[in-house]
Amino acid sequence: MNGIRGRNKIQELLTPEFFDKIAQKVIHGERISRDEGILLFEKAELAFLGMLADFIRTSKNGDKTYFIRNFHIEPTNICVNKCRFCSYSHHFSPQKWELSPEEILEELTVQYCRPNYWHKVLLRMTEEGINTFVEVGPGNVLTQMVRWVNRTARVITAEEILRNAECGMPNAE
Repeated sequence: MNGIRGRNKIQELLTPEFFDKIAQKVIHGERISRDEGILLFEKAELAFLGMLADFIRTSKNGDKTYFIRNFHIEPTNICVNKCRFCSYSHHFSPQKWELSPEEILEELTVQYCRPNYWHKVLLRMTEEGINTFVEVGPGNVLTQMVRWVNRTARVITAEEILRNAECGMPNAE
């Protein structure tokens, strides 16, 4: 009996009406719960998520969208793991390869010397009122770049966002 009620509850959660309730919370600026976020991640259509994200973006930033260019060097595609998110492992390509230290240095030099406009982009973002940034990678590279341009800007990490959500604390607006 309990299993049937559990299945019925799951079916209830997957109805368009339930997703509409989440959308209404987003539209009215209310926080969604952790469980609602997980449900969206696992079950919602990508187009629906995109519409919610675009609504939040435009309500906070108008018609402005910013992207930060990033790079990293893959010294090899030889790997014992078969991660689902991997896009370069030899498990997913027809050949194996490995860069020599000289090839790594050459690639690093090319990336480093390529024109990079991050300073101008961050400066323009802060001039337009963007004062919170999210560091999603390892280390604190973005934090250092933002502080160099604007010492009063807030930089938070993805881990901090998750920790705040688990404690019911708000993140940056």
